[in-house]
Amino acid sequence: MAKIASSVTLPPEAQRALRGKVVEWAVVASLATALVFGGLWTWSSREAARALLDRTASVSFELAATLLVQVLEAAGSEAMRSADAPAMAAILLGPGYSAADPTLRVAAAASPELASFVLLDPQGVPVAWSEDDPALAELVAQLQPRSATDADLDYVMRGVALRKVLVGAKPGATHALELEGSMRLVASAPVRDAMGSVVGSLHGVVGFEALASALTLDASSSGTRLLLLDGNGTTVTAGPGPAGDWGARRVRELEGFAGADWSLVMEQSAAESLRPLVLPAAVSLAGAAALALVFGLLALRSGSRQARPLWELYLGLRKARDGEAVELAVPRVQGEAESLTLAFNDTIRRLYESRGTLERELAALREQNSAFQSQRRMLAQLTVTDPLTQLANRRSFEDQLKKEIQRLSRHKEGLAMLVVDIDDFKNVNDELGHAAGDEFLVQVARILKEQARGTDVVARYGGEEFVVIAPSTDLEGAMVLAERMRTAVAEASFIVEETKRLRSATVSIGVATYKGSQTGLFNAADGALYEAKAAGKNCVHAVE
Repeated sequence: MAKIASSVTLPPEAQRALRGKVVEWAVVASLATALVFGGLWTWSSREAARALLDRTASVSFELAATLLVQVLEAAGSEAMRSADAPAMAAILLGPGYSAADPTLRVAAAASPELASFVLLDPQGVPVAWSEDDPALAELVAQLQPRSATDADLDYVMRGVALRKVLVGAKPGATHALELEGSMRLVASAPVRDAMGSVVGSLHGVVGFEALASALTLDASSSGTRLLLLDGNGTTVTAGPGPAGDWGARRVRELEGFAGADWSLVMEQSAAESLRPLVLPAAVSLAGAAALALVFGLLALRSGSRQARPLWELYLGLRKARDGEAVELAVPRVQGEAESLTLAFNDTIRRLYESRGTLERELAALREQNSAFQSQRRMLAQLTVTDPLTQLANRRSFEDQLKKEIQRLSRHKEGLAMLVVDIDDFKNVNDELGHAAGDEFLVQVARILKEQARGTDVVARYGGEEFVVIAPSTDLEGAMVLAERMRTAVAEASFIVEETKRLRSATVSIGVATYKGSQTGLFNAADGALYEAKAAGKNCVHAVE
């Protein structure tokens, strides 16, 4: 082990460099100390400000939620009051027209909560509505009756469902509808004639101004404002607040709020958020500068006396870094340098003694990692494989089907699905037992896999039912594949190891090709399977 003598002569420039480093580290240490305490002070101030904001937000959220509920109740009452007006029944009992009505405009102008109205007949068809409201215009468009040939079937069904919801709404009820790309609240009430019979319904869209009035904070909440956000994070409306950038925010979900997926948000301005941190930050910086000056002078004074032992320690560290076994000579001057040198020598000895142990432990860790990776690969395989038949499981089948549909959208090739069911499999379980039935399933699965092409995916869907994904295959090719599988199973003889009895089996197969819907593809193939079963089993049926 190489020794570094304590009589080494330290060059003057090295002494100056070392003293400079001592001073540098002293300054860094003092700055770090001051900044740590300043950071703790700043952190505690920030936490106090955050706790205050949390308490303010909690009270404001409760108050705003209560006021919003009152707005909804007032909107329902206003809808019922407007619906009781004789003019509403007169419009519904008159000839009717699809245009704006002055009566509705007057009613909307007189209502502080409702911005616009629409009158529906008993079937939910718009009769009249107020003007200048894009959200109401979209609602009227959705409610207009259409046939499936006039528009997308989903759009037609949404209109039917929407009419059913509005016509069947309870008096004064308020519910949420998606209009103009965001959720809007609609209050509903029935319209009755002079005899008390329901002749239609009146529905009013709650205005943003009414909602914003519930978001007004008191004077003690300076620098903050309340917002109402929809489920997409888009601002529905906001209460008054100071202009400028915004910093901290708090969020509270509005559970059960007329069916709308809304939330309340309190925002605090950036200036207000930073105000509690200004004084701690300034004091900590001033303290850091003062401590750096004091400790720098002290370090400069003591640096000369400690320079030589520290320089020797520095040289020893460099040699140890390069892999040499180093032992420093203990300095004659007692104190920190002596303790450091003794600790350094002891540490170096321990490091070299433990190197062999570390290398052995590292080799063991490599072996453990290799075993872990092998187990991980095995577990990954088990998650996509049916443990009995070793075919793809249902989860893997669904993932492969999604990938093939995505690929089909790019390459415009055919995609077919086969649903295969073993005929009268229950008799096998009843006669031979479930263990023999499992063995029977394994042999049928092997035949299906052998008859499939290399690009086909054969999976066990559940019980005695299998599914096959046939990429780049039209209906004719799928029928050929299905008939080949059916024939192979019918011609095979199954020796069940559990009982040594010879058995035969047949399968029924349903075939369908992809027509634009993943669910429709499976349902079509499954329906074809039922047709094959009804036709006497042991046959193939397809959906054109």
